[in-house]
Amino acid sequence: MKKTSLIILIIVLIAAILPIIGNSVVETALQDKIAQLKTFGLDTENEKTQSGYLKTKKHYEFVLSDSKQLIAYLNQYSTKQLPSYVDAVLQGTRVGMDVEYYNLPFTKAISIDIYPLALSKELVSGMKKANADFYQYFKTFLESKGVLYHINYNIVSKDFDGYIKDIDEKYDFKEQNTTLKWKMDGVTYDGSGDLIAPEHLAANINNISIAMESEANGKVILDLHKLHTTTNFESQLTYMTTFDLEDMKIYVNDKYKSKKESAIIVKQMKVNFSSNDQGKDLELFSKTSIKHFTLSSLKSVVKIDDFKYDIALEGVEKNAAEILRSLIAKASQGAQATARDEAALTQSIEDILGHGFKLKVGEFSLGNITLVREGKLGGFDAKLDFTLKQTAFKLPAKELPFEKYQANSEFTMNLKFSKKFIKAFKIIPPAAEQIAKVKGDKYIYDVVFDGKNLTINGTKF
Repeated sequence: MKKTSLIILIIVLIAAILPIIGNSVVETALQDKIAQLKTFGLDTENEKTQSGYLKTKKHYEFVLSDSKQLIAYLNQYSTKQLPSYVDAVLQGTRVGMDVEYYNLPFTKAISIDIYPLALSKELVSGMKKANADFYQYFKTFLESKGVLYHINYNIVSKDFDGYIKDIDEKYDFKEQNTTLKWKMDGVTYDGSGDLIAPEHLAANINNISIAMESEANGKVILDLHKLHTTTNFESQLTYMTTFDLEDMKIYVNDKYKSKKESAIIVKQMKVNFSSNDQGKDLELFSKTSIKHFTLSSLKSVVKIDDFKYDIALEGVEKNAAEILRSLIAKASQGAQATARDEAALTQSIEDILGHGFKLKVGEFSLGNITLVREGKLGGFDAKLDFTLKQTAFKLPAKELPFEKYQANSEFTMNLKFSKKFIKAFKIIPPAAEQIAKVKGDKYIYDVVFDGKNLTINGTKF
C-alpha cells in the first residue's frame, strides 16, 4: 500500500513539474531565436509576458535597426538577390509578434502571429507628402493588424504551417475622385526549417485583386486566382522551385465604364526551375507551359495557345558557376566591381566554356497564334541537342580561332513551322522553303552540325 502511494505521489509530482519543464524548454528556444534575430539586424524594442500554469503568452516588438544585415542574411538563402536600395526602404520598420504556447513539453506547436506595426521613416515621409489622409488610413490599418502572418511552429521537428489573414479593403481618394480596392484571401503555407529562411516552403493563394478606378483616368485592375508555389532550398546551386497559376488578368482602361480596354490574360501557367550541384558538375533545368495568353489593346488582339519550353543545361563546371553566381549577385546589389572581380569574372567564363557543357532543348513550341486580321496561323516546334566539348578557351574570344571553337561543338536541331506562320512572320527566306520537308500544313527542317559541316535536310551549307 505504501509502495502504491509512493508511486502515485511520484506520478503526481512529475505531472506537476511538467509545465515548468515545458515552459523552460520553450523559453530557452525562444530566447535563442530572439538572440538570433539580433544578428539579423532586428532589435527588441518591447517585451511582455503573461504566464500561467498551463499556458504562456508573450508579446514582442522589434525594430529593424540594420536592414543591410537582414538582406545579407536573406541573400544567402535565395537564388535571387535583393537590390541594394531595399535596405533604405526597410530601415526602421517596426514589427510586432505574439507568441502563445502550452507549458506541457512538446504537446502542441507554438502559435505565432507576426504583423508590421509601422513602416520605415523613408516610406512614411513619402506617403505623408503624397497624401496625408491615405497615410493615416494605412497607419491605422497596420496598427489594427491588417497584415498578419499566423504560424504554428514545432520547435522540435522545425515543421510549420499557417496562413495570412484575409484582406478586403477600400479607400476613396476624394480629391482625385478615385477608389482603391484591394483583396487577398485563402493564403496558406507550410514548410520546414528556419522560419526566416526555410529549407522547404509551399504556399497557396486563392485570390489577389487590386483595382483602382477613376472617372477622370479610367481603371487599372489586377486579378490573380489560384496560385501554388513550392521551394526546396539546400544551397545557392541546389534548389527546386515550382509555380502553378490558374489565371491572371490585367485590365487597363483610360475611359471610365468603357467596354473597350487593354488587357493581358494568362491561363494555366506552370513553371519549374531546378539546379543541382551534388554530382561532379552543375545541372540546370527549366520547364514552362502556358495554356493560353491574350494581349489586347484598343487596336489589336494577339492570342497564343499552348506555349511550352523544356531546357536542360548539363555538365557545367560548378566551381566556376558558383564564382560567376556570386559576382552577379554582388553586381545586382550595386557594389562597385574591383579589378579582382573583373579578373575572376573572366576566369569563371573561361573555365565554364573550357570545361564544356551540353544544352538540350527538349521542347520549345507554340501550338497556335491568332491575329485579328489573319486569324489562326498555327505555330512552331523546335528541339535542340548542343554539345560544347572540353577545350582551352581564353578571353577575349578573338584569341581563340573560330575554326577551333567550331570544331569543338556539334548539334542537331529539328524545326517545324506551320505554313501560315512562316508566311505571316517571314522568318524563313523563300530559298529555305524549297529545301523544306512538307508534311500536311507544316514545313520541317532537320539541321545537323558535326564540327565541320552544316546540313539542312541533307543539303550541305
